[in-house]
Amino acid sequence: IISETDHNAYTEVTKTMRKRQMAEEMIEAAGENEQELAQELADAFINEVLPEDTFSAPKAGYGMWASQIRIMDPVNGSTLFKVTLEQNEAIMSMCLVKFLSDGKNYLACGVVKDMQLNPKTIGCGYIDLYRVDNQCATLNLIHRTEVEDIPGAMAPFQGRILVGVGKVLRVYDLGKKKLLR
Repeated sequence: IISETDHNAYTEVTKTMRKRQMAEEMIEAAGENEQELAQELADAFINEVLPEDTFSAPKAGYGMWASQIRIMDPVNGSTLFKVTLEQNEAIMSMCLVKFLSDGKNYLACGVVKDMQLNPKTIGCGYIDLYRVDNQCATLNLIHRTEVEDIPGAMAPFQGRILVGVGKVLRVYDLGKKKLLR
């Protein structure tokens, strides 16, 4: 299970929305006698797929984040499952945990929203809890627990989860609607 987080990046959904918005702006900027040509150019722009490994990914700007969780097959390197987070959500920490109360495997992810690096500010922090199936092939989001700072470090601890939230170290246990302090 791999977490992928990139600063100055768009998610795939945001890239598509941004491409459509740019195509609409191309059509609006054209004069009345150029509307047909502008529509053709806009359609070609939307349908054109440029490989990012050759042409680079579009730069989103300072403070923009894209993150996803990927489950890979280590033998052949194929992706088994992928969870894409919303735009401007960044994964800061992650760990596998088995809670004493039910004995199933879970993946806990420390996520921060709207983080700026300098000066360091955040919108809010979360701990996302996913249930991992027995074959480790899929993840199911159980719930999201809001925290007031960056969840920077996580570790399983005596059937619970130990989380560093900002400058505070907390122990959380599994609850029905959120993690319990």
